[in-house]
Amino acid sequence: MPYISYNNRRIYYHINQGDEHCSSKKALVLIHGSGENYNAWKNQFSLKLGYDVIALDLPSRGNSEFMEDLSL
Repeated sequence: MPYISYNNRRIYYHINQGDEHCSSKKALVLIHGSGENYNAWKNQFSLKLGYDVIALDLPSRGNSEFMEDLSL
């Protein structure tokens, strides 16, 4: 599973590669709402938009590590 590091915690992300023949190297980043995880976007993963599609699991959600010190 792919992860990035944020505040010494692992944050999970899912990436769906765009069309390999696309000349654009742009990415579309999808961020879920409160109480969700990256699967909130699963129906959009199959769209062929010509972009890489990246969906995050925010801290303490889904496959990302729990973070006690979250605040708004």
